[in-house]
Amino acid sequence: MDSIVVENLTFGYYAGREALQNISFNLPRGEFLGLIGPNGGGKTTLLKILLGILPYTRGEVRIFGHQPSSRQARRLVSYVPQHSNVPKDFPGTVRDIIWMGVSSGIWPWRPRDAAHVEKFCQLVAFFDLERIVEAPISEISGGQIRRVLLVRALLREPQLLVLDEPMAGVDSSGNTLFFEFVHKLRQLKQISIIMSSHDVDILRAQAGRLMCLNRVIHFCDSAHLVSDQLLKHTYQCELETFYHNRDYHIFRNPGQTCQEQEKEHGGE
Repeated sequence: MDSIVVENLTFGYYAGREALQNISFNLPRGEFLGLIGPNGGGKTTLLKILLGILPYTRGEVRIFGHQPSSRQARRLVSYVPQHSNVPKDFPGTVRDIIWMGVSSGIWPWRPRDAAHVEKFCQLVAFFDLERIVEAPISEISGGQIRRVLLVRALLREPQLLVLDEPMAGVDSSGNTLFFEFVHKLRQLKQISIIMSSHDVDILRAQAGRLMCLNRVIHFCDSAHLVSDQLLKHTYQCELETFYHNRDYHIFRNPGQTCQEQEKEHGGE
């Protein structure tokens, strides 16, 4: 079963002005689909429909066979927004923010079972957050916040991950590290990913397929087939592409195990 199936979707915020026109595409399980297009082209609108936030009246949308707004679909989807929804002055730590992502009602101050603690520790280690798990969320970098939000989303064990400009404002080394984690995640968990971004070259290099959207779909196929001429047509302007040199280092600090830390903070 495909993760996403969209057929003949048309959506407008106002009468006579359609944000999306006759959109049709699918996302097979485990694939990475990059979504590009100009501002106002309908990328965020499409993502909100997939998340069940915006209702639609024309066309069909299915998430693993379910309506996007259904409880069944929402249990299978996690979302990382373009902008952090955590206030800068929030009086909580990285640990607190991550635990708030659990959908089963387990909050940071309540006891957690061994399975949740194990999953938490695996994700924190996988995304190299062990050394900052006690840090106030207001004191970590933009790239680290992105990883925290991704861990929070993954703690729910989604089958589909929706990313809206997740690396906006993050430097090139942070971008590289982020995509290293994303690819490892797909290999280990077979999670489907749809990600919007203005960085065309990153998605060309990282996504399996690329969809060019400007109210209508101009292209949806293998990322390496996207030409500069097609991009010019999609964006309706001249584009200058940017290539990045990416170097990164991962540091891990020895110390108390994650399970021991969680036991001190209410874990069972």
